[in-house]
Amino acid sequence: MNRSEMKSIIHKSPAIYSTESCKKAINWFDENINIAKPGTAGNIILNNLELGINLEKLSGFFNLYSTILKVLKKFKEEYNLFDICVDAWTLDTTDIIMGKWEPNTYYTTTHCEVDSKITNRVFSWMLYLKDIKTGGGTEFIYQNITMRSNAGDFLIFPSGPSHMHRGENAPLETKYTITGHFLWESNYER
Repeated sequence: MNRSEMKSIIHKSPAIYSTESCKKAINWFDENINIAKPGTAGNIILNNLELGINLEKLSGFFNLYSTILKVLKKFKEEYNLFDICVDAWTLDTTDIIMGKWEPNTYYTTTHCEVDSKITNRVFSWMLYLKDIKTGGGTEFIYQNITMRSNAGDFLIFPSGPSHMHRGENAPLETKYTITGHFLWESNYER
């Protein structure tokens, strides 16, 4: 079986997060930009700004929690064996990142969401908050897929090396995303 014949394990729920919620999240970020900091990837400092979101403290965060649960239900319907044949896993509600990328800044490094230090992530998710007309997507290297940044689109994908990915430059527009993970339940500490 060659790469093009393999089924991609990237679940996409288009426009599931409302336009109103996207705008409220962006406004929240911009109102709190004074406490935002550049993100990191290991020892690399990224050229973005990030704010942490703790769903246990921010009471649902503009319907984000209910949206995650809706998408998770769809993901489990599409990939039911992940709920039957592997250990239990759960949403990490405390380590969610909202990021802002100005034009011509993007996540350039090809990466996955686990490494020798972070081994408890099983699935990752990404929510796009703004339509980007030129570029601004997420390129999944081995799947040969680039997901466009469309407001309200929500992705769930495996965290491991099979789903290496990187950002795509948006030369004209600012990109906003919210990202998080599902963790092996046995490793989850609140």
